[in-house]
Amino acid sequence: MIEIFLIIFSVLLIVSGIFLLNYRLEEKPQNAFTQRIPAWWVLALLSLLSFLLGDIGTILLFCAVSFLILREFLALVCDRLADYHAMVAAFYLILPLQYIFVLMDWYDLFSLFIPVYAFFILPVLTSITSHSSDFLMRAAKIQWAVVVSIFCISHIPAIMHLSVSNKPNTLLIIFLFIIIQASELFSMLWRKLFQQQKTLTTTWITALAGVLFASVLSFYLSPYFTPFTPLQAMLVGFIISVMGFVGHLVMFAIKQDRGIKVRAHTHDYDSILNYMLGIGFAAPVYFHILRHIFQLA
Repeated sequence: MIEIFLIIFSVLLIVSGIFLLNYRLEEKPQNAFTQRIPAWWVLALLSLLSFLLGDIGTILLFCAVSFLILREFLALVCDRLADYHAMVAAFYLILPLQYIFVLMDWYDLFSLFIPVYAFFILPVLTSITSHSSDFLMRAAKIQWAVVVSIFCISHIPAIMHLSVSNKPNTLLIIFLFIIIQASELFSMLWRKLFQQQKTLTTTWITALAGVLFASVLSFYLSPYFTPFTPLQAMLVGFIISVMGFVGHLVMFAIKQDRGIKVRAHTHDYDSILNYMLGIGFAAPVYFHILRHIFQLA
């Protein structure tokens, strides 16, 4: 396990050094590659802390991550004081309760609390104010923020409770991070190498290239990070790569809706929401594959 972290951080140091030296000497502005480097460092540090802190520490760590993502998401989509009660409930009721259920390994309530009970509570809190204009839109924004920021992200530390033989559970989390980031990176490289114009068609082509690359990478990483056979890992890598791509499409649509200028179907890595949303979309699917298909409960 220590050897894996040494390899990861050594690669990051080399890559960071190369890009930093290159862009200092040539005085070029940051591009899509250099914007991703801080995200890789954050994910590597999250993985290391997860390994060092154990189950409880990992759950508390990702609770803090969910808090940061929720704060950023609500700042992006909510602009009305009338939503104050629902936002307070999201931060100080729903968030801690969800992670308490994860900590207790109470799977039934952990998996149903937000999609069922929180979805009833939040519209009620939104409706108790005297402002009823755009009610459905306001309620949906907060519900969506809670699903993405809390429900989806909480599935990452829930992996720590799965029964994995011969391997630390942290390796399954690292596998998720590596595959999502590899898919995004190869999609970007494909577009750059073939000088493709950023259109809807080329977006799907480059996404497919990234997904296929990540699937092949999963095949070779499976003996070191997962309890799967290589072919099983390849299928899992394909699924979570697709989900990661879908997550970034959603992030792009949200920014467009809020009038934030972004380059077509590219992702700015200037905030925790941007580089965790793809992982967040993949995490519930990945968790349920591990728990129900591979029966690691």
